Amino acid sequence: MLTGTDPRVGQVVQFVVPAGVWHAGGLVPDGRYALFGCTMAPGFTGGCFEAGVATELIAAHSAHAELIQRYAVRGARQCNAYAARVLRVT
Repeated sequence: MLTGTDPRVGQVVQFVVPAGVWHAGGLVPDGRYALFGCTMAPGFTGGCFEAGVATELIAAHSAHAELIQRYAVRGARQCNAYAARVLRVT
């Protein structure tokens, strides 16, 4: 999914990620910045947070290893640190 303002080239301004599905984002090649927002309904709670750990996901979905390496957290330690930051913000 590519967000942007030009639907002629397949860009969308917004889209819905279904419940129970992980999402991630990154810049296109040579991209310099992005403005990204995520609105959740019902609202986010720490008890429902689960980050994808790269090693576990690659073991289960090796055909997608390149994407997983790019977007997943590196291990349980990083995952726990990220969850702690998210929980402080919410």
